[in-house]
Amino acid sequence: MISLQSRDCWITYDDYVGLLCSHFGSGQGKLECHDNHFLFCLQALKSSTSTSSYKVKAWLLRSPALVAQSSLSALIAAQGGFAAAGGTQVEIGSCLEKAGIETSLPTTSTWAVDTEAWNSRVSPVPSVVAFPKSEEEVSAALKCAADAGLKVTTLGGNRSFSSMGFGRDDGALVMNLKYLKHLKYDEKTKLLSYGGPVMISEAANYMWSNFSRTLPHGRCPDVGMTGVAASGFGTLSRASGTVLDNIASVRVALANGSIVDADAKQNTNLFWGVRGAASSLGVVLDFKIKTYDPPSQRVVNYTIEFNSSVKPTQQDNVIALIGTQKWALSKDNNDLVSIRFSLKTKSTLQGFFYGSSKKATKVFASLMKNLPPSMVLTTNESDFWTSETISTPGVVAQTLTPRRFFYITSVTIPRKSPLNNATAWELFSNTAFSPKLPDASASGFVDIWGGKYAKGVKADASAWKHDDNLHLVRWDMRSSAFNVSFADSTMTSMREGFYKFVDAYKASGGVPGGFTTYRDEKWTVPEMAEYLYGGGNFAKLQKIKTEYDPNEMFNTDPQAIPALAA
Repeated sequence: MISLQSRDCWITYDDYVGLLCSHFGSGQGKLECHDNHFLFCLQALKSSTSTSSYKVKAWLLRSPALVAQSSLSALIAAQGGFAAAGGTQVEIGSCLEKAGIETSLPTTSTWAVDTEAWNSRVSPVPSVVAFPKSEEEVSAALKCAADAGLKVTTLGGNRSFSSMGFGRDDGALVMNLKYLKHLKYDEKTKLLSYGGPVMISEAANYMWSNFSRTLPHGRCPDVGMTGVAASGFGTLSRASGTVLDNIASVRVALANGSIVDADAKQNTNLFWGVRGAASSLGVVLDFKIKTYDPPSQRVVNYTIEFNSSVKPTQQDNVIALIGTQKWALSKDNNDLVSIRFSLKTKSTLQGFFYGSSKKATKVFASLMKNLPPSMVLTTNESDFWTSETISTPGVVAQTLTPRRFFYITSVTIPRKSPLNNATAWELFSNTAFSPKLPDASASGFVDIWGGKYAKGVKADASAWKHDDNLHLVRWDMRSSAFNVSFADSTMTSMREGFYKFVDAYKASGGVPGGFTTYRDEKWTVPEMAEYLYGGGNFAKLQKIKTEYDPNEMFNTDPQAIPALAA
């Protein structure tokens, strides 16, 4: 049998059946095994009240083919919950019930759905999910959490690449704001107010259908606007900034239960900190964001790729990337061109020019002269909203992206230290031209940033340091399906390769930054501070954290901002 003192353990089929039959009885449903191991990781700890019963947490890769849902529910219900951070599920459940707040507990029939993270590889186990229906209920839930000693996390659109909405540390109270979801546009201020799990597709559709206006947003239709406000790079970001750059004000529920508004004139430190570290400072109930007239009524969608008859070398791909960078740094650069440079053995440039085909001809000619002659350009002109349906597939249908077993990492490259041939070679060597992974597929891109807007961003404009960025480099990996895992060794190999490039860039004198919503979940706190909050931003952020959340109520993630010690 397994050792019940082990924190995390893979157990064999026979071990599990023995444990199941001993403590829960037989006939709990058919379970499948994989490589002689369960796709459960069971954490078994002696109960504080009985030497013969155990508290068991189970992470399931959540496929009906793996286990009958009723079996999982029965297993969790039989255990009656687990103690967390000084409070029990019974205590917190009772407190929330007295406050009239809708909740989900392990005994609730919808628990599995209520706690299902989009990234199945990172599946935290909360203590309870609260569904407040008013600001007063949010405050009451925070008081219950404080009394029970529970940490609190806010769930927005449930599309965090590292499941931060559920708190990567088990035992959190998850504040699900689905009942506080709202969209409202103020025609006088031109600001859009939103909160709760509003998706990008909902916000974009609302603004275009009702007001023929747009707003900065990312490219995945079901990503939550509250989460993407931590950074948010889209096709308009070169000209108009990230989502974060356009946040005008926020309304936040604090650890002490009070609710305050923050902007450039009031509670300015909180406003500064929320823009880059919102999850560590409170429950953001409302964002107000700038909106824009479309930059043009006509838009040119383009692709630049190697001729189909050409098999480019690694150096050909390097030349293409360096040539694109050269153009972005030159006087020919046009911020109305969005460029996503794919990291492939046969790389492509894709994006949009916000203007007519006639205007695009001159712009693309200036770009093409910096690229290998074997690359060719194709274009297609459309109206603005049609371009939105191309840049953000599913924006009209409000499509939901299927769950993934997934890992992501990224860095940003500042304008003052651009890539050179050697560092670009290292990038391709450790991404597109690296050995194929045995049980996962890897992909990535370089979003070309730069331009006039980026030049104007100050290092201390917000908690997230992202001044004068030139590139956003992303590399990720996924298995064949959300219920199929890849080995930890595969992830380690992929990650080590990517950081060979990062280390080479650092050795060349470069100082890379980070992108909050593509953050590497494996960063230590010092690494997180370096990449996301470089310079003096992290020190300032810790002071703000200590002012608003000294007891670290909102530290449900290993990368949450730590308060200063008393």
